[in-house]
Parts: sequence; C-alpha cells; structure tokens
Amino acid sequence: MNKLIALMRCGSCRFAAYYFLPFYVALLSFGGGGRRWAVFGAAVWFLHSLGTELVNRLSDRVEDQINRPERTAYCEAVGFDRIKLISLLVWLTIVACDVAWVYTRPNPFLAALLVMGIMAGVGYSYGIRFKRKRYLSLLALTFPFGGPFLIGWASSGVIPADGAGAFAGLLRASGALLLVVGAFIGTLAGVKDITDIEGDDRVGYDSLWVSLIRRHATRVIFVMISLPFFITLVLVGARLLPPRFLALLLFMPVSLALTLCVRAAKENEQRQAVREALYHYWFVFLSAALFLYWPRGETLLVIMGSGVYWVLTTQYLHWSDGVSANKARALVSLFRQYRHRPASGVPLSP
Repeated sequence: MNKLIALMRCGSCRFAAYYFLPFYVALLSFGGGGRRWAVFGAAVWFLHSLGTELVNRLSDRVEDQINRPERTAYCEAVGFDRIKLISLLVWLTIVACDVAWVYTRPNPFLAALLVMGIMAGVGYSYGIRFKRKRYLSLLALTFPFGGPFLIGWASSGVIPADGAGAFAGLLRASGALLLVVGAFIGTLAGVKDITDIEGDDRVGYDSLWVSLIRRHATRVIFVMISLPFFITLVLVGARLLPPRFLALLLFMPVSLALTLCVRAAKENEQRQAVREALYHYWFVFLSAALFLYWPRGETLLVIMGSGVYWVLTTQYLHWSDGVSANKARALVSLFRQYRHRPASGVPLSP
C-alpha cells in the first residue's frame, strides 16, 4: 500500500482531471456520454496521465534531484526500475485500449488522434522531447485539454462515415473554444518553470518564461498573458463565441496578479506557492470555459466530480503538500510586496 501511494504521488495522479474533463464535456456536447463512457474515460485518461508523468520522472532524474527532492524521494521509494516497468505496462495497456476504442468507433480521425495522444505523452519526455523545446513545450502542454476534447468529439459518433466536412463542422462548433483555452494554457503554462531553474540550468535548458523574467520583460509578459482575453473579445465580437463567454474576462485580473507574483517571487518557497496556484487556476479556468461552452446541468455535475477528485488527490495523493495556509499567505504577501519593488523587478538567479 505504501508503494502504491508513493507511485500515485510521484506520478502526479491529480492531473488526470485535466484530461477527463474536456473529453467528457466534448462527448456530451456532440451527443455522446453516458455511464459507460464516464467510467471508460476516467480509466483511460488516468492511465494516460500516469504514463505521461512516469516517463517524465524517468527522463528528469538529474533535474529532479535538484528541483524536486521530495518527488525524487517518492520515486526512490517505488524504485526507478519498477517505475520503468510500470510505465511500459501502462503504455501497452493504453495501446490495447486504443485498439479496442477504434474497433468500436471505427473512423480514421479517432485513430489518428489516439496515435497522436501516445506520441504527445511519450514524446514530451523522450524522442522529440517537447519539454526541451522552448516554444513546442508550450504547445505540447495544451494537449491535456485539446487532445482529449478532440478525441471526445471523434468518439461521439457525430462524424459522417465518409468524413466529409468533419473538421469544418468541428471548427464551427468548437474551434473558438479550442483557440481561447489553448491560448490560455500556452501563454501561462510556462509559469511552472520558475521552480526548476537550478536543475534546468544544470541540463542546459532555459524556458521562455524564465528567460523573459530574467530580462525583466514585464511588458512582454503582460501582453502574452492578455492574449487569450483579447482573443475572446475578438471572437465574441465576430459572433464566433456567444456573449456569455465575456465572463472569462473576469479571469484577466487573476492572470495579471499571478504574473506579478511570479515577478516578485525571490525564494524557492514563494515560487512553489505560485506554481501551485497556477495549477488550481488552470483547473478553475478550464472548468469555467467548458461550462460556458456547454451550460447544462450534466456539465456542472462532471465539473463537480472532477473537482472533488482534483481536491482529494491534491491533498492526499500528490508529491507536494497541496493547498496550505502558508502558501496562501505567501501569495498575498508577494502581491503586496510587488508594489514596493523597483520597476526592474527581482531577477531569477541561475
């Protein structure tokens, strides 16, 4: 049991919520869903998330010993050789599930998307190693939303047998949502790198976010952070999104405040608090966008269920200590302190 808990913690099992939520809401919006799909989707995206995280633990052993000693301790409790075997078994299981999936829902779009899902999960850490590409890494981090959403669409049975006009129909129905949420994730996800500076420097990687902060490029960061909200305004104005999506503009001050906290964070403990806040903010924004996209009671139930899973796994099955009063106080303190810092900010030391 102790090794199983250690495996869940080092495998960051909470992130399965990021995958399942867009998948199932997409199914609902295109006329799919149901109890069997909910159970199957929860299982397969749990495996996909776990497999992605475990291969990342294997590829990042050098950096993690510096950046994540607490996570490395859980990996060592499981054993890296055992993690390698488990990750292989997880991905083989995913391949088997994907084959059965295409057999029950035979269309080339689904098959291609499932193959791309495996490539994204493994390729983030090995092979292409998206995580080591400054810009491609941000694009790859949009997969936990865009990939499952597209796979939910392809699984719903809405695609014509010949596939004619399938993607055109998808873009009309959901293209604007994919663009807004993709821009949100792509522009903000790099915040997570602020806690990994020393280890990343050791392996010669300098993320876009860290580079911008080191250059004191605050205006560039603010423009980048504002991009998804500007896109939302344009899409609503062009009637490609319904007016209710203007509610997402309420998140813009939160994004800017988080950015201020990133700029002000000097100690590693402060950066850990900012990073943890990012992940929770990411989940809340994702939930809000999906509800605005498909505002139904069933969507709310899926969000609530995913939220319960997120909170419980964060507090009890994650390698960090999750939400804590100390982290909340650190965030408030950082936001207040920023007003008293010089305009150039505080550089991130290598």
